[in-house]
Order: sequence, then structure tokens, then C-alpha cells
Amino acid sequence: MKNKLIFCVLFSLITNLSFSQKLTYLDLKYLFENNVDDGNDYILKKGFEFLKTETEDNSEDKSMTWAYQRNSYDDKAIAFIAKFKFDANSGFVWCQFSDVNIMNQIKTYCKSIGFKIKNSEIDKFDSFCSTYENSKFIITFCSGINKDSNRNSYTITFDNK
Repeated sequence: MKNKLIFCVLFSLITNLSFSQKLTYLDLKYLFENNVDDGNDYILKKGFEFLKTETEDNSEDKSMTWAYQRNSYDDKAIAFIAKFKFDANSGFVWCQFSDVNIMNQIKTYCKSIGFKIKNSEIDKFDSFCSTYENSKFIITFCSGINKDSNRNSYTITFDNK
């Protein structure tokens, strides 16, 4: 009985850790299409933790940021995700992570549902960025090196067309 209980606890932990941080296109779309309160509930269930809110100076523009497995000593995390503007279907959703597989899975999915490449460029941070769009949304994928950590960094920005 004791071994069975230990197995169940370990299986639950491993399953939670392996699937909770996997971001998908549908996660980004959900965050974009819903208000920040619903988005907060949703992303917390995926294992992210609240990090901060910000308001731009002299503006009503607000953002909320979450982190996945953040180290409070150096402020590094496996992933960050932010919703800019608190209303549904406004602003944009941005995420940053160090696992290229997440970006590749989302990009492959976007292509499979009809997103077409709009352009590719080097951005102001010296990252390589490719922008895709469909009739409703624009999604930009960037690959670069994080100057602070000198590690690979991947970002995705999800926005209205």
C-alpha cells in the first residue's frame, strides 16, 4: 500500500511538471481573447506564478507578467509570459523561454492552420524574427541570445491583425 501511494504521488508530480509549462498556440490565443482575470486563472493552472503588474507612465496601458519556476534570487525563470492590456482582444501577449522545442511546436501548428509568413528580419536586439499572419492574428517568433545570461532566448508575440 505504501509503495502504491508513493508511486501515485511521484507519477502526479512528474505529470504536472512535464505538462504544466508546455505553452501552445491555444494558450496564447486564450490569454489574448480573454480578460486578465480569466487569463490569470488559466495560466496559474498551468503552473506559472504571478510576477508583477505594470502601468505605463501617463497611460492607461497595463500589463501583467507571470513566470514559470522563477528563482527569486536572480530573477531568472524557465519562462515568462505577459498580457499587455487587461481587456479581452486588445493589446498583445508576449512570452519568453529557453526551450526551442516550444517555439517550433507552436510555429509548426500555426503553419498547419493556415498562418503564412509575412516577413523575416533582424530586430533591434539582434534576434532573428519571423512574422506569420492569418486573417485574424499576427504571431512573431524570435530567436536570439539573452545578453544578461548569454543563453539562447526565444520569444513569441501574439497580436491582433
